[in-house]
Amino acid sequence: MKLRTLAALGALTLCAVVPTRSYAQVPTQGQLPGGLPSGMTPDQLAQLLQQNPQLGNVIRQKLQQSGLTPEQIRAQLAAAGYPPNLLDAYLGGAQPGQPSPLPNAQTLTAVQALGLGTLTPAPESLRIDTGFIRVRAESLHADSLASGNYVFGVDVFRRTTTQFLPQLTGPVDPMYRLGPGDVLVAVLSGAIDQSYLLDITREGFVIIPQVGQIYLNNLTLETARSVLFDRLGRVYSKLRGPSPTIKFDVTVSRVRINQVYVIGEVKQPGAYQISALGSALTALYAAGGITARANLRQIEIRRLNNVVATLDLYDYLLRGDKRGDVRLETGDVIYVPL
Repeated sequence: MKLRTLAALGALTLCAVVPTRSYAQVPTQGQLPGGLPSGMTPDQLAQLLQQNPQLGNVIRQKLQQSGLTPEQIRAQLAAAGYPPNLLDAYLGGAQPGQPSPLPNAQTLTAVQALGLGTLTPAPESLRIDTGFIRVRAESLHADSLASGNYVFGVDVFRRTTTQFLPQLTGPVDPMYRLGPGDVLVAVLSGAIDQSYLLDITREGFVIIPQVGQIYLNNLTLETARSVLFDRLGRVYSKLRGPSPTIKFDVTVSRVRINQVYVIGEVKQPGAYQISALGSALTALYAAGGITARANLRQIEIRRLNNVVATLDLYDYLLRGDKRGDVRLETGDVIYVPL
């Protein structure tokens, strides 16, 4: 009862100090209209803040690991409907002996809006961008041993582990293929300082003021960088030439979510939303793993009715060979046969 009372008082206090937004609110995935992180009540949020005084330091660390400059962070916050200076207190290094300020509900949802992931994973699930990877507490290994039907490799997906999760921080590799839902940040520096937040539309275009539409769908990040450099060079003459005075770079600010389908001998067949950086192993983990009857050596990855790869789990478990663990695209089907 005392804990509930403290949580309720904390929630009321938090609601009183959260500032009213004067910006146009653009709801984002992982954010509820009420301004709380998705899946959380005011009481739960108050209790979380009381029990985790280091959340401010976690936010500072995530911002530092994101690879975004303060200007890029402010631009993304403004584009998502938040005050541009909302996270200024967490930018830069912490002062010795001075802890980071305690965040409020608006701060937590802003961090999610930047695509930096959740700060408060629920005990029954682990969030990846906007996709969930389900984690069960029971051990298939123990059940299999008790029944005398233990099959090597079946229990590897039943453990609470991060080995199948895609890379959540750091730069995206140059061979990453862009698609609708990805968000890019293009930066011009030197003679001018200009940044563009570029959402790839459903049709595969980005739109840059004074430059126009540029088609980037299915291009690798490396190729897209060359295309953008060429188009921007037509407008900014100092970007090209023997002695350019303008520098250009583009990074992936937010990775899209793909919907894939996992069928066959898995614990929970169905459709799953996973990060575009996720692979077949990520999808199998999201589906709760494979059954004891599954064929671990012939897992098929199907794309547009064609088998594009075959995953042998024993190659991965025994030798670390991930050649069949391809990066997935929207609409892919992972089929686990008998």
